[in-house]
Amino acid sequence: MAKLRARAAGVTNVTDILEISEPIEETIGDEVADEAISKRAYELWLERGCPEGSPEEDWFQAQFEFENRRDTR
Repeated sequence: MAKLRARAAGVTNVTDILEISEPIEETIGDEVADEAISKRAYELWLERGCPEGSPEEDWFQAQFEFENRRDTR
């Protein structure tokens, strides 16, 4: 996928790749973060016994855990 994006952007050498890689990594990073948060929120919901209502409680907790984990790296 990255090679296709690089070709589409007219990349011809390593320097060009480094220049365009940051925005691509940010987009991919956001998608990965959302997926990780979603999975953790589901785990939290299961741990709480699958209650109805307030899914944002699990989402915010998962988001908090994810952001704190990223900050400690």
